[in-house]
Amino acid sequence: MSEVERSHPREELIRELKLLRERGLTQLSGIEIPELLRLANSINLDSAVDERAKVESALRRSVENLGGGPYGESAALLFGLVQGMRASSSRIRREHAAAAIDKVADTFRKRYEPTLIQEIADNFIALAANQVARDTWREMEQRHPADSRLAVQWVERFESYYRIWTSVYALGADLTASRSTMLESDRPYDRAPETTGPDDPGYTQEDQAVGYAASALYWYARFQWEVQQFIIRHGGLWLFASIDAEILARDAIYRIGWHVTPFNERDASLLREGIGQSPGHEMHAFLEKLATTTVGSETLEEWCQWVGACQCRWSPGDGGIAYFPTSKLHPGIEEACQMHQSIAACDLYCSLIDNEWIKVADWYHLTSSPPSRTQSGETLYGALRP
Repeated sequence: MSEVERSHPREELIRELKLLRERGLTQLSGIEIPELLRLANSINLDSAVDERAKVESALRRSVENLGGGPYGESAALLFGLVQGMRASSSRIRREHAAAAIDKVADTFRKRYEPTLIQEIADNFIALAANQVARDTWREMEQRHPADSRLAVQWVERFESYYRIWTSVYALGADLTASRSTMLESDRPYDRAPETTGPDDPGYTQEDQAVGYAASALYWYARFQWEVQQFIIRHGGLWLFASIDAEILARDAIYRIGWHVTPFNERDASLLREGIGQSPGHEMHAFLEKLATTTVGSETLEEWCQWVGACQCRWSPGDGGIAYFPTSKLHPGIEEACQMHQSIAACDLYCSLIDNEWIKVADWYHLTSSPPSRTQSGETLYGALRP
Protein backbone atom coordinates (compact mmCIF):
# COMPACT_ATOMS: atom_id res chain seq x y z
CA MET A 1 0.00 0.00 0.00
CA SER A 2 1.36 3.42 -0.97
CA GLU A 3 1.79 6.37 1.38
CA VAL A 4 -1.08 8.09 -0.41
CA GLU A 5 -3.41 5.13 0.12
CA ARG A 6 -2.49 4.97 3.80
CA SER A 7 -3.17 8.71 4.15
CA HIS A 8 -6.43 8.51 2.18
CA PRO A 9 -8.17 5.14 2.80
CA ARG A 10 -9.64 3.84 -0.44
CA GLU A 11 -12.86 2.55 1.09
CA GLU A 12 -13.54 5.92 2.71
CA LEU A 13 -12.93 7.68 -0.60
CA ILE A 14 -15.39 5.36 -2.32
CA ARG A 15 -17.99 6.00 0.39
CA GLU A 16 -17.61 9.76 0.03
CA LEU A 17 -17.76 9.57 -3.77
CA LYS A 18 -21.03 7.63 -3.49
CA LEU A 19 -22.37 10.35 -1.19
CA LEU A 20 -21.26 13.06 -3.61
CA ARG A 21 -22.89 11.20 -6.50
CA GLU A 22 -26.16 10.95 -4.57
CA ARG A 23 -26.29 14.55 -3.36
CA GLY A 24 -24.81 16.21 -6.42
CA LEU A 25 -22.30 19.03 -7.01
CA THR A 26 -24.82 21.73 -6.12
CA GLN A 27 -24.81 20.43 -2.54
CA LEU A 28 -21.05 20.00 -2.35
CA SER A 29 -20.68 22.61 0.38
CA GLY A 30 -23.17 20.87 2.65
CA ILE A 31 -21.82 17.31 2.83
CA GLU A 32 -19.07 15.82 4.96
CA ILE A 33 -16.29 14.54 2.70
CA PRO A 34 -13.06 14.97 4.70
CA GLU A 35 -10.99 12.45 2.75
CA LEU A 36 -11.96 13.90 -0.62
CA LEU A 37 -11.13 17.38 0.66
CA ARG A 38 -7.77 16.25 1.96
CA LEU A 39 -6.91 14.41 -1.23
CA ALA A 40 -8.08 17.26 -3.48
CA ASN A 41 -5.90 19.66 -1.47
CA SER A 42 -2.85 17.52 -2.11
CA ILE A 43 -3.61 17.51 -5.85
CA ASN A 44 -4.31 21.25 -6.17
CA LEU A 45 -1.82 23.22 -4.10
CA ASP A 46 -3.22 26.65 -4.98
CA SER A 47 -4.24 28.07 -1.60
CA ALA A 48 -6.37 30.74 -3.30
CA VAL A 49 -8.80 28.14 -4.65
CA ASP A 50 -11.80 27.22 -2.49
CA GLU A 51 -11.48 23.72 -1.03
CA ARG A 52 -14.82 22.57 -2.45
CA ALA A 53 -13.80 23.84 -5.87
CA LYS A 54 -10.65 21.74 -5.55
CA VAL A 55 -12.79 18.65 -5.07
CA GLU A 56 -14.73 19.34 -8.26
CA SER A 57 -11.51 20.04 -10.17
CA ALA A 58 -9.94 16.80 -8.95
CA LEU A 59 -13.15 14.92 -9.78
CA ARG A 60 -13.07 16.25 -13.35
CA ARG A 61 -9.44 15.20 -13.78
CA SER A 62 -10.18 11.75 -12.36
CA VAL A 63 -13.07 11.29 -14.80
CA GLU A 64 -10.94 12.54 -17.70
CA ASN A 65 -8.35 9.91 -16.84
CA LEU A 66 -10.91 7.21 -17.54
CA GLY A 67 -10.02 7.83 -21.18
CA GLY A 68 -13.13 9.37 -22.68
CA GLY A 69 -15.57 7.50 -24.91
CA PRO A 70 -18.95 6.23 -23.69
CA TYR A 71 -17.47 5.06 -20.37
CA GLY A 72 -15.96 8.45 -19.58
CA GLU A 73 -19.12 10.21 -20.73
CA SER A 74 -21.17 7.96 -18.45
CA ALA A 75 -19.02 8.91 -15.44
CA ALA A 76 -19.30 12.62 -16.26
CA LEU A 77 -23.08 12.35 -16.51
CA LEU A 78 -23.29 10.36 -13.29
CA PHE A 79 -21.66 13.16 -11.31
CA GLY A 80 -23.29 16.04 -13.20
CA LEU A 81 -20.06 17.24 -14.83
CA VAL A 82 -21.72 17.65 -18.23
CA GLN A 83 -23.23 21.02 -19.07
CA GLY A 84 -26.92 21.10 -18.18
CA MET A 85 -26.69 18.14 -15.77
CA ARG A 86 -25.20 19.81 -12.70
CA ALA A 87 -28.51 20.50 -10.99
CA SER A 88 -30.24 17.31 -12.14
CA SER A 89 -31.50 14.83 -9.58
CA SER A 90 -29.62 11.67 -8.69
CA ARG A 91 -32.17 9.61 -10.61
CA ILE A 92 -31.93 11.67 -13.79
CA ARG A 93 -28.12 11.66 -13.74
CA ARG A 94 -28.06 7.88 -13.30
CA GLU A 95 -30.51 7.37 -16.18
CA HIS A 96 -28.39 9.49 -18.51
CA ALA A 97 -25.21 7.75 -17.36
CA ALA A 98 -26.80 4.35 -18.06
CA ALA A 99 -28.01 5.45 -21.51
CA ALA A 100 -24.45 6.54 -22.43
CA ILE A 101 -23.38 2.88 -22.36
CA ASP A 102 -26.70 1.49 -23.65
CA LYS A 103 -27.90 0.12 -20.31
CA VAL A 104 -31.05 0.60 -18.28
CA ALA A 105 -30.72 2.48 -14.99
CA ASP A 106 -31.25 -0.48 -12.67
CA THR A 107 -28.69 -2.68 -14.46
CA PHE A 108 -26.27 0.22 -14.49
CA ARG A 109 -26.73 0.83 -10.75
CA LYS A 110 -26.06 -2.79 -9.83
CA ARG A 111 -23.37 -3.83 -12.30
CA TYR A 112 -21.55 -0.76 -13.62
CA GLU A 113 -21.83 2.12 -11.18
CA PRO A 114 -19.84 0.51 -8.32
CA THR A 115 -16.90 -0.28 -10.61
CA LEU A 116 -17.04 3.18 -12.13
CA ILE A 117 -16.86 4.87 -8.72
CA GLN A 118 -14.00 2.59 -7.65
CA GLU A 119 -12.00 3.55 -10.74
CA ILE A 120 -12.60 7.24 -10.06
CA ALA A 121 -11.37 6.73 -6.49
CA ASP A 122 -8.24 5.03 -7.82
CA ASN A 123 -7.68 7.95 -10.19
CA PHE A 124 -7.94 10.36 -7.24
CA ILE A 125 -5.22 8.37 -5.47
CA ALA A 126 -3.07 8.27 -8.62
CA LEU A 127 -3.33 12.04 -9.08
CA ALA A 128 -2.21 12.57 -5.49
CA ALA A 129 0.68 10.12 -5.92
CA ASN A 130 1.81 11.93 -9.08
CA GLN A 131 1.76 15.22 -7.22
CA VAL A 132 3.95 13.70 -4.51
CA ALA A 133 6.37 12.62 -7.25
CA ARG A 134 6.43 16.14 -8.70
CA ASP A 135 7.09 17.59 -5.25
CA THR A 136 9.98 15.17 -4.81
CA TRP A 137 11.36 16.26 -8.19
CA ARG A 138 11.27 19.91 -7.17
CA GLU A 139 13.05 19.09 -3.93
CA MET A 140 15.72 17.26 -5.89
CA GLU A 141 16.07 20.20 -8.30
CA GLN A 142 16.54 22.61 -5.41
CA ARG A 143 18.97 20.26 -3.64
CA HIS A 144 16.55 19.87 -0.73
CA PRO A 145 16.25 16.57 1.16
CA ALA A 146 13.86 14.25 -0.63
CA ASP A 147 12.40 10.83 0.08
CA SER A 148 15.06 8.47 -1.29
CA ARG A 149 12.44 5.85 -2.18
CA LEU A 150 10.62 8.32 -4.41
CA ALA A 151 13.92 9.47 -5.89
CA VAL A 152 14.63 5.86 -6.88
CA GLN A 153 11.21 5.73 -8.56
CA TRP A 154 12.25 8.69 -10.69
CA VAL A 155 15.28 6.78 -11.92
CA GLU A 156 13.06 3.79 -12.75
CA ARG A 157 10.72 6.02 -14.73
CA PHE A 158 13.64 7.48 -16.67
CA GLU A 159 14.58 3.96 -17.68
CA SER A 160 11.33 3.90 -19.66
CA TYR A 161 11.97 7.36 -21.07
CA TYR A 162 15.41 6.28 -22.26
CA ARG A 163 14.17 3.08 -23.87
CA ILE A 164 12.15 5.36 -26.11
CA TRP A 165 15.10 7.79 -26.38
CA THR A 166 17.36 5.09 -27.83
CA SER A 167 14.94 4.36 -30.66
CA VAL A 168 14.16 8.03 -31.27
CA TYR A 169 17.83 8.99 -31.48
CA ALA A 170 18.66 6.13 -33.86
CA LEU A 171 15.63 7.00 -36.00
CA GLY A 172 16.68 10.64 -36.33
CA ALA A 173 20.29 9.66 -37.03
CA ASP A 174 19.45 7.13 -39.76
CA LEU A 175 16.96 9.43 -41.48
CA THR A 176 19.60 12.16 -41.48
CA ALA A 177 22.26 9.75 -42.77
CA SER A 178 20.04 8.56 -45.63
CA ARG A 179 19.65 12.06 -47.03
CA SER A 180 23.16 13.33 -46.20
CA THR A 181 24.62 10.33 -48.05
CA MET A 182 23.09 11.68 -51.25
CA LEU A 183 24.71 15.07 -50.62
CA GLU A 184 28.25 13.68 -50.84
CA SER A 185 29.32 14.92 -54.28
CA ASP A 186 32.30 12.54 -54.57
CA ARG A 187 29.97 9.51 -54.15
CA PRO A 188 32.42 7.45 -52.03
CA TYR A 189 30.15 4.39 -51.92
CA ASP A 190 30.00 3.80 -55.68
CA ARG A 191 31.65 0.52 -56.64
CA ALA A 192 31.60 -1.01 -60.09
CA PRO A 193 30.49 -4.68 -60.48
CA GLU A 194 33.70 -5.92 -62.04
CA THR A 195 35.88 -5.00 -59.06
CA THR A 196 35.23 -8.27 -57.19
CA GLY A 197 34.03 -10.67 -59.86
CA PRO A 198 31.25 -11.23 -62.43
CA ASP A 199 28.65 -12.26 -59.84
CA ASP A 200 29.05 -9.05 -57.86
CA PRO A 201 26.27 -6.54 -58.67
CA GLY A 202 28.35 -3.67 -57.38
CA TYR A 203 27.21 -0.95 -55.04
CA THR A 204 26.01 2.63 -55.39
CA GLN A 205 25.55 5.74 -53.31
CA GLU A 206 21.80 5.17 -53.68
CA ASP A 207 22.18 1.66 -52.21
CA GLN A 208 23.89 3.15 -49.17
CA ALA A 209 21.10 5.70 -48.72
CA VAL A 210 18.43 2.99 -48.98
CA GLY A 211 20.31 0.94 -46.38
CA TYR A 212 20.12 3.84 -43.94
CA ALA A 213 16.41 4.24 -44.76
CA ALA A 214 15.75 0.54 -44.02
CA SER A 215 17.62 0.87 -40.74
CA ALA A 216 15.50 3.93 -39.94
CA LEU A 217 12.33 1.90 -40.53
CA TYR A 218 13.52 -0.66 -38.00
CA TRP A 219 14.11 2.09 -35.44
CA TYR A 220 10.73 3.63 -36.21
CA ALA A 221 9.15 0.23 -35.52
CA ARG A 222 11.14 -0.01 -32.28
CA PHE A 223 9.95 3.48 -31.38
CA GLN A 224 6.33 2.40 -31.89
CA TRP A 225 6.98 -0.73 -29.82
CA GLU A 226 8.65 1.12 -26.95
CA VAL A 227 5.87 3.72 -26.79
CA GLN A 228 3.33 0.91 -26.54
CA GLN A 229 5.33 -0.69 -23.71
CA PHE A 230 5.44 2.70 -21.97
CA ILE A 231 1.66 2.96 -22.23
CA ILE A 232 1.25 -0.54 -20.78
CA ARG A 233 3.68 0.09 -17.91
CA HIS A 234 2.91 3.70 -17.03
CA GLY A 235 -0.43 4.31 -18.69
CA GLY A 236 1.27 6.69 -21.13
CA LEU A 237 1.72 9.22 -18.32
CA TRP A 238 4.65 11.60 -18.81
CA LEU A 239 5.63 12.80 -15.39
CA PHE A 240 8.05 15.69 -14.76
CA ALA A 241 8.08 18.53 -12.28
CA SER A 242 6.83 20.86 -15.00
CA ILE A 243 3.51 20.34 -16.77
CA ASP A 244 5.06 22.19 -19.74
CA ALA A 245 7.77 19.53 -20.02
CA GLU A 246 5.13 16.80 -19.97
CA ILE A 247 3.24 18.51 -22.78
CA LEU A 248 6.43 18.89 -24.82
CA ALA A 249 7.26 15.18 -24.39
CA ARG A 250 3.78 14.09 -25.49
CA ASP A 251 3.88 16.52 -28.40
CA ALA A 252 7.28 15.29 -29.58
CA ILE A 253 6.18 11.64 -29.46
CA TYR A 254 3.00 12.46 -31.36
CA ARG A 255 4.75 14.50 -34.06
CA ILE A 256 7.45 11.91 -34.71
CA GLY A 257 4.77 9.59 -36.03
CA TRP A 258 2.35 12.19 -37.38
CA HIS A 259 4.82 13.38 -40.03
CA VAL A 260 5.35 9.83 -41.31
CA THR A 261 2.64 10.46 -43.89
CA PRO A 262 2.58 7.05 -45.65
CA PHE A 263 1.59 5.21 -42.48
CA ASN A 264 -1.61 5.00 -40.47
CA GLU A 265 -2.38 3.26 -37.18
CA ARG A 266 -2.74 -0.11 -38.87
CA ASP A 267 0.74 0.26 -40.40
CA ALA A 268 2.10 1.13 -36.97
CA SER A 269 0.41 -2.00 -35.60
CA LEU A 270 2.04 -4.09 -38.35
CA LEU A 271 5.46 -2.71 -37.43
CA ARG A 272 4.95 -3.35 -33.71
CA GLU A 273 3.87 -6.88 -34.48
CA GLY A 274 6.98 -7.37 -36.58
CA ILE A 275 9.20 -6.22 -33.72
CA GLY A 276 7.36 -8.39 -31.22
CA GLN A 277 7.80 -11.50 -33.38
CA SER A 278 11.48 -10.88 -34.18
CA PRO A 279 13.88 -12.87 -31.95
CA GLY A 280 15.54 -10.48 -29.56
CA HIS A 281 13.77 -7.62 -31.39
CA GLU A 282 16.84 -7.56 -33.66
CA MET A 283 17.05 -5.53 -36.87
CA HIS A 284 18.10 -8.40 -39.15
CA ALA A 285 15.21 -10.63 -38.10
CA PHE A 286 12.74 -7.74 -38.41
CA LEU A 287 13.82 -6.70 -41.92
CA GLU A 288 14.03 -10.30 -43.11
CA LYS A 289 10.50 -10.98 -41.86
CA LEU A 290 9.26 -7.78 -43.49
CA ALA A 291 10.71 -8.85 -46.86
CA THR A 292 8.90 -12.21 -46.82
CA THR A 293 5.39 -10.76 -47.14
CA THR A 294 3.80 -8.61 -49.81
CA VAL A 295 2.44 -6.11 -47.32
CA GLY A 296 5.82 -5.93 -45.57
CA SER A 297 7.67 -5.27 -48.83
CA GLU A 298 5.14 -2.60 -49.77
CA THR A 299 5.54 -1.00 -46.36
CA LEU A 300 9.33 -0.77 -46.80
CA GLU A 301 8.89 0.63 -50.32
CA GLU A 302 6.45 3.31 -49.13
CA TRP A 303 8.83 4.23 -46.34
CA CYS A 304 11.80 4.55 -48.71
CA GLN A 305 9.73 6.72 -51.04
CA TRP A 306 8.84 8.98 -48.11
CA VAL A 307 12.50 9.28 -47.13
CA GLY A 308 13.56 9.81 -50.76
CA ALA A 309 11.07 12.65 -51.22
CA CYS A 310 13.31 14.87 -49.09
CA GLN A 311 15.32 17.26 -51.27
CA CYS A 312 16.78 19.35 -48.46
CA ARG A 313 20.41 20.38 -48.58
CA TRP A 314 22.96 21.24 -45.93
CA SER A 315 26.68 20.73 -45.46
CA PRO A 316 27.23 17.07 -44.48
CA GLY A 317 29.17 16.82 -41.26
CA ASP A 318 28.16 20.32 -40.18
CA GLY A 319 25.79 19.24 -37.44
CA GLY A 320 27.05 21.53 -34.70
CA ILE A 321 25.98 20.56 -31.19
CA ALA A 322 22.38 19.77 -32.13
CA TYR A 323 21.39 16.14 -32.33
CA PHE A 324 20.42 16.45 -35.98
CA PRO A 325 20.35 19.11 -38.72
CA THR A 326 16.97 20.87 -38.77
CA SER A 327 15.46 23.92 -40.43
CA LYS A 328 16.20 25.96 -37.30
CA LEU A 329 19.94 25.74 -37.92
CA HIS A 330 20.19 25.11 -41.66
CA PRO A 331 18.43 27.38 -44.19
CA GLY A 332 18.74 24.69 -46.86
CA ILE A 333 16.38 22.43 -44.93
CA GLU A 334 12.77 23.14 -45.89
CA GLU A 335 10.37 23.79 -43.02
CA ALA A 336 7.65 21.92 -44.94
CA CYS A 337 9.75 18.76 -45.38
CA GLN A 338 7.81 15.99 -43.61
CA MET A 339 10.88 13.89 -42.93
CA HIS A 340 12.76 16.78 -41.37
CA GLN A 341 9.76 17.75 -39.27
CA SER A 342 9.82 14.21 -37.87
CA ILE A 343 13.58 14.58 -37.31
CA ALA A 344 12.98 17.90 -35.50
CA ALA A 345 10.52 16.12 -33.19
CA CYS A 346 13.19 13.47 -32.52
CA ASP A 347 15.61 16.29 -31.64
CA LEU A 348 13.06 17.84 -29.27
CA TYR A 349 12.43 14.56 -27.43
CA CYS A 350 16.11 13.69 -27.05
CA SER A 351 16.98 17.18 -25.79
CA LEU A 352 14.07 17.28 -23.36
CA ILE A 353 14.79 13.90 -21.78
CA ASP A 354 18.51 14.61 -21.46
CA ASN A 355 17.89 17.99 -19.86
CA GLU A 356 15.41 16.51 -17.39
CA TRP A 357 17.72 13.62 -16.56
CA ILE A 358 20.54 16.03 -15.65
CA LYS A 359 18.39 17.26 -12.76
CA VAL A 360 17.96 13.74 -11.41
CA ALA A 361 21.63 12.87 -11.89
CA ASP A 362 22.65 16.05 -10.09
CA TRP A 363 20.59 15.10 -7.03
CA TYR A 364 22.38 11.74 -6.91
CA HIS A 365 25.77 13.38 -7.53
CA LEU A 366 26.01 11.17 -10.59
CA THR A 367 27.76 14.00 -12.40
CA SER A 368 29.70 16.99 -11.08
CA SER A 369 28.29 19.28 -13.74
CA PRO A 370 25.85 19.00 -16.64
CA PRO A 371 27.69 17.32 -19.53
CA SER A 372 28.06 19.24 -22.75
CA ARG A 373 27.68 17.50 -26.08
CA THR A 374 30.03 19.10 -28.57
CA GLN A 375 29.94 16.68 -31.54
CA SER A 376 27.04 15.26 -33.48
CA GLY A 377 27.08 12.06 -35.49
CA GLU A 378 27.56 14.06 -38.67
CA THR A 379 30.53 15.92 -37.18
CA LEU A 380 32.16 12.63 -36.25
CA TYR A 381 31.51 11.24 -39.74
CA GLY A 382 33.02 14.34 -41.31
CA ALA A 383 36.16 13.92 -39.21
CA LEU A 384 36.41 10.24 -40.20
CA ARG A 385 36.47 10.94 -43.92
CA PRO A 386 39.83 12.09 -45.34
